Amino acid sequence: MSLSSTSSIAAVDALLVRDVDGQYRLARAEEVLSQARRVLSQRVRHGATMSSPQAVKDYLRLEIGVLDHEVFCVLFLDAQHRIIAL
Repeated sequence: MSLSSTSSIAAVDALLVRDVDGQYRLARAEEVLSQARRVLSQRVRHGATMSSPQAVKDYLRLEIGVLDHEVFCVLFLDAQHRIIAL
């Protein structure tokens, strides 16, 4: 199935992934979330700036929102809102 034929049957906002055979298919929700967590964890490392409460909320939602139990988490920031430690 080519990309053009897949996009004609998929929703406009659907995400596609390429399988090992080089064919495109619709991405599963867990694949999308896994990649989102990977991208976000690359962005948020020592020295990254948490410039808004929404940025912190988004990070924590992706990082610990998938857990099936409650956790306590602390982000240590300096005066410029840069991450000192996670």
